Amino acid sequence: AEGRMQGTSDLSRLTALGLDQAVGAGIALRRLLGDTPVKTVYASPLSRVQRTLELAVTEWPAAAAAVDGQTVLDDLKEVELLEWSGRLSLDVKREEPGSYRLWKEEPHVFTLS
Repeated sequence: AEGRMQGTSDLSRLTALGLDQAVGAGIALRRLLGDTPVKTVYASPLSRVQRTLELAVTEWPAAAAAVDGQTVLDDLKEVELLEWSGRLSLDVKREEPGSYRLWKEEPHVFTLS
């Protein structure tokens, strides 16, 4: 992962590492929960979230029905990063250290205009 900030943008796709992590999440959940049925899944509508779920259930079939009938909520999208979207987090940290620190350490008071 290159550390690119995404926010609510739906342009980015999972990297090779992200794809592997999604499969790994399914494996870990299967090991942890086995065949315990999953009743409900709440998810963001962003395509990277949907792809993560799709890959995870290939390794954890007990969740497949819940993922197929998932409740998609816009409120589960990531925070809107406005002009930070698409930028590298290292660049933002260097160029806007005060705002970056607030975003990381005090998100409840952080705002972008």
